[in-house]
Amino acid sequence: MATAHQPFVSVIVPSFKREKLLRECLDALRWQTYAPDRFEVILLTDSNAVDGSFPFQIIVVGTPPDMSASAKRNLGAETAKGEILAFIDDDAKADRGWLENLIEPFRDRSVAVVSGPNFTPKEATFRERCSGNVLSSFNANASMVRRYLPDGRGPREAIDSDIILCNMAIRKETFKEIRGFDAALYPCEENLLCHQVKQKNGRLFYNPFAVVYHHRRPILLPHLRQVYTYGKGRGKMVGR
Repeated sequence: MATAHQPFVSVIVPSFKREKLLRECLDALRWQTYAPDRFEVILLTDSNAVDGSFPFQIIVVGTPPDMSASAKRNLGAETAKGEILAFIDDDAKADRGWLENLIEPFRDRSVAVVSGPNFTPKEATFRERCSGNVLSSFNANASMVRRYLPDGRGPREAIDSDIILCNMAIRKETFKEIRGFDAALYPCEENLLCHQVKQKNGRLFYNPFAVVYHHRRPILLPHLRQVYTYGKGRGKMVGR
């Protein structure tokens, strides 16, 4: 169990009326090895999806239905009390040691951003597992497979293609300095942020033990639309 000397963390969750998935996300946070009084959850939502009690504080911030995910994340950061901002999607479930492993590298003051992999959930359907297999294939995803595969190399320096927004943390002071995410850019807004961090000599770090399980788009058309959107976002990012 984490102890009080560890930094206070704000876990920011943009939500989009996926109540069942959101409940799974919050329930997974309930069992974190990080002490529940050392983190808060900031939920950005346009619905009343939170029920039940939790050992950590949940702050619900109402948002318009058409607000983008990164605009929600920026709004969550404005509300955050934590010195570290941790981001997870509402359709992702954190491994029990996720937050502890995600925050550990920040002991080094030169580390500005930390990320880890996102795996296909064990209960995924056949078509969702097929999508996950494509994402974790080097032939399909080249160096970005580190976002989707177990990695035996251990914690290490990262490049922007290692970083994924459904499993990422950043120092709040760094986030404020670069003025948050470009809310008009989707996806790949985390990659642009990483470039801005590097320009200010901040270090990126990858910890393969900071794991989340992220629901997949089923093969074929939903998966292809997702991949097309990623490629389009990358092109927009390069143009900025």
